[in-house]
Amino acid sequence: MPVLRPTFHESWHRVADLRPRLRTTVDVQRQTFRGHSWHVVRDAAGNDFFRLSGPAYHFVGLLDGTRTVAQAWRACNDALADDAPTQGEAIHLLGMMHSSNLLALERSDDADGVLLQHRRRKSARVRGYLANLLCIRIPLLDPDSFLDRWSFLFSWLFTPWGIVAWLLLVGTGVFALLTGGMDLASGAPGLLSPSNAGFLFLAIIVTKALHEFGHAMACKALGKRNAAGGEVHTLGVMLILFVPVPYVDTSSAWGFRAKRHRLVVAGAGMLVELAVAALAAVAWSYTTEATTLHNLCYNIMIVAGLATVLFNGNPLMRYDGYFMLADLLEIPNLAQRAGECVRYLVKRHVWAMEWIQTPAHVASERKCLLLYAFAAAGYRIVAYPLILLVMIERFFFIGSILAATAMVVWLLLPLGRFLRYLFTSPELIRSRRRALTTSLAAAGGMLAVLGLLPAPDCAYADGIVEVEQFAEIHSAVDGFVELSAPSGTPVRAGSVLLALRNPELEASRSSLGCTRRLAQTRRQVAWRDGDVVGAQTIEAQIAALERQSLRVEQDIEALLLRAPLEGTWVAPDAHTLPGRYVHRGDRVGAVASMEQVIIRATADQAVAGQLFAELNVRTQVRVAGRSLTEFEGVIQDVLPAGQDQLPSPALGQPAGGTIAVDSKDPRGTRSVEPFFEIRIRPQAAGPLLPGQRVRIRFTLAPKPLGRQCWQAFWRIWQRRFHTEDARGA
Repeated sequence: MPVLRPTFHESWHRVADLRPRLRTTVDVQRQTFRGHSWHVVRDAAGNDFFRLSGPAYHFVGLLDGTRTVAQAWRACNDALADDAPTQGEAIHLLGMMHSSNLLALERSDDADGVLLQHRRRKSARVRGYLANLLCIRIPLLDPDSFLDRWSFLFSWLFTPWGIVAWLLLVGTGVFALLTGGMDLASGAPGLLSPSNAGFLFLAIIVTKALHEFGHAMACKALGKRNAAGGEVHTLGVMLILFVPVPYVDTSSAWGFRAKRHRLVVAGAGMLVELAVAALAAVAWSYTTEATTLHNLCYNIMIVAGLATVLFNGNPLMRYDGYFMLADLLEIPNLAQRAGECVRYLVKRHVWAMEWIQTPAHVASERKCLLLYAFAAAGYRIVAYPLILLVMIERFFFIGSILAATAMVVWLLLPLGRFLRYLFTSPELIRSRRRALTTSLAAAGGMLAVLGLLPAPDCAYADGIVEVEQFAEIHSAVDGFVELSAPSGTPVRAGSVLLALRNPELEASRSSLGCTRRLAQTRRQVAWRDGDVVGAQTIEAQIAALERQSLRVEQDIEALLLRAPLEGTWVAPDAHTLPGRYVHRGDRVGAVASMEQVIIRATADQAVAGQLFAELNVRTQVRVAGRSLTEFEGVIQDVLPAGQDQLPSPALGQPAGGTIAVDSKDPRGTRSVEPFFEIRIRPQAAGPLLPGQRVRIRFTLAPKPLGRQCWQAFWRIWQRRFHTEDARGA
């Protein structure tokens, strides 16, 4: 039976005679995690931390610079018996604490060792910066003395009175949004438009600066209140997707004994941003639309209210939500230990390394660690490639460099370390063959999934609903509107839509009738008197009068505007038409046959090329605002020639669409790049109205994931450099 915790270690002689001690700058805080006491050892000078269990702290506490490591280990064994750390665990503990600069060694080469450790730690930090390409940190200055000087101004914010004030402020902001009568989602389509870029950038800088200042204030205030440090020695700039935002280092809060204080420091930035969002909401609801202050407040409200919850509150990214979750679960170093737990399962159950110990200190931690490991890995696998694709599409050269570096840092370097571990690690002496075999099988299976196993594939496009049978109704004569059918009324061909009244036409008809009767009487007299020439002249006058009467009768008949086809009467101003005077040629409405509608979708050459290349593409349509309602459609035609005039401004980016439009076009319908029009006949379960924007999903033939990723990158390349038309995409 294998020994799970071997007492002795072959390298013990290297450390047995050392006389280490904790550095004079180190202090210790006791914390409780899942009912067990732990000790956090902190170096105030270097802001380094290390967490020790009870037996480990007992062993470290015996190292006072006079005892040797061997003497301290024997004393620990006498006191704790089986709970004492083994020689291997003691060696690992000494190495970790020395690398964290928490131990001082009474040796002549101690200074060289410290310098070496310092250089290694700096190198590790640089590697960490390179590994985290989506969030690069650049330290600038030390704000601790400034916070010390002015802490009395903001310390009250982290008291019960501060909590009450925050609740009142946020409640006021919510009340302003609910009672302001303004649609919060109305400005969302233009949030990423070029015209809003300045407001959005300013909102990000302001809110994130206040966010980081909130962390620093909480750390300093609570640290002073509990005499637990609370130093904030780093203020810098963090590049998130190359957008500069400030950051502060509040890692000294890890030494706080009370969990609620650590949670407050981790969440202080979001609390400040929500307060700022509430102030912006009040100002936004009481300012005039289209003003500079109104637009700026809207951007601040979205960034500080929505974005902070989605990003800073996301525990799968190493931001505020992650540290709050780690404290709530009472699992420090959650991400690191989650990875170690997965590696433990592989080593123990796949590679049969039965002597490997689990990183879960208690049984209840294992489920939490595994759940977090798989959730975070799934998020990174999906989110990071999408972010890189967006970066490549928007900023091709920067995005390509970022993607190449990410390939090296996230794939090639870990793969190299893993291969070196497989072939050279002494830990695998007993199970190297099994590890190599299972790793090769896993790699083959992964390649098969990526390169051979078909996966669902689809493409998307936006479209606008139009009717196939459509007739605009214009007034044929001048007149006052007496009667109008309500807009939306179903009508048949010939049904009266509008009734006009024109007193001049009535008077003209009466006058022409009298004149014509008088002329007829004069004609009869001329014939009776034998005046043939006079009778013929009067006959011509009567004919002219009859033609005038016919035109007047036609105009009077035109006072009744009738539907030219069967459909629906559409007149948004129908309720205001009665009593209004309309002129000849004025548009008063339209009749549309709602039974036959067509969707005109716009797609770039990549989507159009896929549709040209495949047959029997399944088309699914969803209406904007009715995402749960989905129905099928049939592609009638894909116009092969590229166009630059959109069917509707609603498909352009300023209105929330996906097509970039020319900012100089007043109508907003001229696209920057040519697009292809796809005409789809919907088989809708419910009525579609003209002008509705829809989202179309084209279900393509299944392809392996590797091929799909390569095609996505190749389409971006083609679109960037225009290397090929749509039929070859």
